[in-house]
Amino acid sequence: METSFEHYFTDLAISSVMKERIEYICHEITDLYNVKIEDLFLCDIVKNDAGREFTSLWLFVDNYVIECKEFINNDDYDLINLNKTGVTYFNIRKSNFTKFCEPSDNSNVIILIRMSNHLNCNFMATGKNCKHLIEISKKYFIAKLKD
Repeated sequence: METSFEHYFTDLAISSVMKERIEYICHEITDLYNVKIEDLFLCDIVKNDAGREFTSLWLFVDNYVIECKEFINNDDYDLINLNKTGVTYFNIRKSNFTKFCEPSDNSNVIILIRMSNHLNCNFMATGKNCKHLIEISKKYFIAKLKD
């Protein structure tokens, strides 16, 4: 597993069981699509009674993005070619930031992205994960905005 991924997992304080599951999915995606995963992102929400919940694992490869929905218990993968679809709409909603790129423990970000083929990508992040989501969005989606 990439060193940068290890730092990300440490920042999010994910369990060893979840880390093993993510590693398994990454190996499976690498073998299935014959690709090298460049980045990843874990969508998370905070549920008052249940704490933090991770909902989707997103993998970024060249010009493709792969969503692994309900990844903890399911093998449900969607692959999107970003070069063919392009981004037509980008919406960011954020709260509880001291400064835009400096989230607090109570920060949250929701990003909605629409593609030219009417697909939507929904990303959610809380706490330290907000900054990672903003960086991923800049790198893979804002750069693909179509005129």
